[in-house]
Amino acid sequence: MVYTFDFVNKNILVLGASGLIARDLISELLRLKANVIGVDINPMKDPRFEHNEKYHHMNLDLTLEKSYIELSELLTSQFDSKINGLINAVQYKSVNFFNSISDFTLDEWNSIFYANVNPIFFVFKYFLDLMKNGKCNIVNFTSTYAIVSPNPELYEGLNFGSPAAYSASKGAVTALSRYLAIYYAKFGIRINTVSPHGVENNHDDKFIENFSKKSPMRRLSKVNEVTPIVLLLLSNLSSYVTASNYKIDGGWTAW
Repeated sequence: MVYTFDFVNKNILVLGASGLIARDLISELLRLKANVIGVDINPMKDPRFEHNEKYHHMNLDLTLEKSYIELSELLTSQFDSKINGLINAVQYKSVNFFNSISDFTLDEWNSIFYANVNPIFFVFKYFLDLMKNGKCNIVNFTSTYAIVSPNPELYEGLNFGSPAAYSASKGAVTALSRYLAIYYAKFGIRINTVSPHGVENNHDDKFIENFSKKSPMRRLSKVNEVTPIVLLLLSNLSSYVTASNYKIDGGWTAW
């Protein structure tokens, strides 16, 4: 038996499409002839595919409920009323994202939860029939910091860290994904999560040094080390996999 990805003319929805990992995924999905609908509050500026006829970009604020209504109308009218795959890579950093928990306002705390968790709620509120029609495979991005606490030593000598609101909201993404995976499996909908860690993205040299000392593999991850696992989970090659979390962390959470 030959195992190959089959995304030809499949409708794949990517939320948070302008992010680093999402753009790499979109590039591969287009190479595999999928129809990709990318959604982000930011415009798409990637020469690899911004003029590709199989890529459709929508500038929408994914924290707003009305955006999902508008998107549902597009998917119904132009994409055969079905979603075959969905990637939720939405991520948000508030103005004071790196403050300690004692310096967080309730509004900022809520804004992080709203951006990281609520898109999953809205997807099921407005797209359920579309996902049933497409026997949809969903991949939600969570974090290793939903599994283990950030090590404070990683951020020594740096002016940033990883706040409690981020860990808490990504923990909610993980739990909600498992819940929905069990309750909607009977409709042919599969839901899994991935937890990347330390993906190269123009990091400060000090952070790279700190991270490399603590990583079992002694280095950061490359973005193309995340993409293949997500493609596997989106494809029918993983047809008996649901409610699972895949750690792409170089062994970080193993010790």
